Amino acid sequence: LTNATSAIALLTYTVTPQIGGCNGTVLNVPVYVNPVAVMNPMANLTACPGQSLSPSAFGSVPAPATFAWINSNQQVGIPGSGNGNIAPWNAPANNGLSNITSTVTVTPTYNGCVGTSSSFSITIYPTPTVTNSLLNQTVCEGVATSPITFTSNLNGSSFAWNYLTSGANLSGFNAGNGSNPLPQMTVAHSGNTPQTVTYSVIPTSTNNCSGTAVTYTINVNPNPSVSNVV
Repeated sequence: LTNATSAIALLTYTVTPQIGGCNGTVLNVPVYVNPVAVMNPMANLTACPGQSLSPSAFGSVPAPATFAWINSNQQVGIPGSGNGNIAPWNAPANNGLSNITSTVTVTPTYNGCVGTSSSFSITIYPTPTVTNSLLNQTVCEGVATSPITFTSNLNGSSFAWNYLTSGANLSGFNAGNGSNPLPQMTVAHSGNTPQTVTYSVIPTSTNNCSGTAVTYTINVNPNPSVSNVV
């Protein structure tokens, strides 16, 4: 029997016993047919590592139903199976080059009848990193630095650099912020010992996931001078 509605359906059979051509007392036999629960729509989830993932509460037609779910990949941060709603959790680390993905299949049960399963996906994006092999350069005062183009493990990543600190005797450096590359600059030095200018560099992937900041250092050496010549 099939019940295509969202309510319990009643079907009544009429049974008439017969013997020797004589009809007995008619008996009505009711049959109740439960509907098959269908899941409400479920949204796919995406997150950068460390961000919160909050699945919506499960629902079905008809309701209320109980729910059992199966997760195809525990690397997204939840168990392989469970019952009821899934509590919020923080996305795990993804230090690879591709997304971590999973499919969660949810099956409703209404009045003891297993309903129609439905699925949603979970995607954890990878974290970008700065991959430049050198994060410093050394110049003499008055000599232009080389502009630095930052690179990442993830194609298409952008970079934001911000000035951090500098030696007290240095001037002429860029004390602001910007995007890739770190521009050329000519630093003056009024002292007599090596000093540095430092910048913070943060990569951001095309999925808007930010990586860990690194420090880029410019070492500035003073030019030698001759004194006390007799």
